[in-house]
Amino acid sequence: ADGLDALVLHRCTGFEPPPGLAVLVCHDAFDERLGLAGNRWLHAELGLEGMRPLAPKAILADAPADLRERVAATFGGEEAFHQGAGAPVRRAVLADAMTEELVHAAAAAGAELYVTGTWRVPAGGAVTDAALAVQIVGHRRQERWSLRLLARLLAERLPGVGVVPFA
Repeated sequence: ADGLDALVLHRCTGFEPPPGLAVLVCHDAFDERLGLAGNRWLHAELGLEGMRPLAPKAILADAPADLRERVAATFGGEEAFHQGAGAPVRRAVLADAMTEELVHAAAAAGAELYVTGTWRVPAGGAVTDAALAVQIVGHRRQERWSLRLLARLLAERLPGVGVVPFA
């Protein structure tokens, strides 16, 4: 923390700041704006269009056919992929959660691909029932990408302020 005036943290569990260091913790706001569902910068990078809310932590969007490849390239890989029915991707859901209800809602809305950070075992049966393809980005991989985005946005908006992303 030497030489720092302020520190922005996504999570602060177990962190004790040194005296004189300003600390801003933004877990909920970070997840809401820079997670998969609410991240307009990510949506633009992936080529998504016509985004509409599916649920509080999920959006439905018109997607390019190569969305899986774009997601993997953007995040530097994927943790897992469930093939589903193998239908071409036209609509996708980006979600900051994976529940049975969200998977069923995605399938009912006509999504062919469900992109999320972490596989949740209780939703597995719904994935099988819906024959929905699921791409697991990886929670840490997604957070690192979003922290780098936050650093870039802060540097753009606060010229002259040194911003060093650490993830």
